[in-house]
Amino acid sequence: MKHRSFISVSILAIFSALTSCLDNGDAPLYSGSEMCTVINSRQLRSDNGALFNITGTTESSIPDTLKRVFIDCNIMGYTEGTSNEYDVRVIGYSPVMIQDIKKSGENPEGLGDDGIDIETVWIGGGYLNALTIITKVMGSDTAHDINLELDDIRSNTDTLYLTFRHNAHGESFDNPDVSGETIMTAAEYYSFPLKDIIPSSAKSIILHLKYDWFSNSGDALLREKETFEGNLTAQGI
Repeated sequence: MKHRSFISVSILAIFSALTSCLDNGDAPLYSGSEMCTVINSRQLRSDNGALFNITGTTESSIPDTLKRVFIDCNIMGYTEGTSNEYDVRVIGYSPVMIQDIKKSGENPEGLGDDGIDIETVWIGGGYLNALTIITKVMGSDTAHDINLELDDIRSNTDTLYLTFRHNAHGESFDNPDVSGETIMTAAEYYSFPLKDIIPSSAKSIILHLKYDWFSNSGDALLREKETFEGNLTAQGI
């Protein structure tokens, strides 16, 4: 489930730069991106189950306080003496926020109705993972709330109905009193654990996802929003 959004301002950088101090060395077996659980600042577990051992030195390391990260990396090869561990050079990373899925009726006003764009979404590591885009006021320190709400009345054993929600606390493009000239967009990764909403007996279940994002005219956002919907199939969670 993916769509392209047309926005009139630049997206905040989603990667924290990590300048490598390594020499060229051998060419990597693979270069790409992986969603991972943080074991410690030198070890990560990818959602595919592989253990990544971060080798060499970098300008800064991944903090132990983070639980999940989305990394841009070079996988150099097997860690010596292992069969499912890999030496990895981390080029950059983005923190991933973990949020429990809310159920219908849980503080509905607090969840908010402000615009949120889901640039890409996928299932991995027992989570529903998403790259979210929101609007915010430039230079403001106001924290925005991002949640995923389960409609537990409409949901059944075949399909779960989920809506992405955003509460900007008045500081988004949704607010007509906020000048569009002060608005920017920001991107963040989120992971929502699925174990509490998918029955253990379910071999496969459809996740029906919905979110509201701004309409556009050319490259500019309009104040009006439209609804986007789509399905993912969860298996073996």
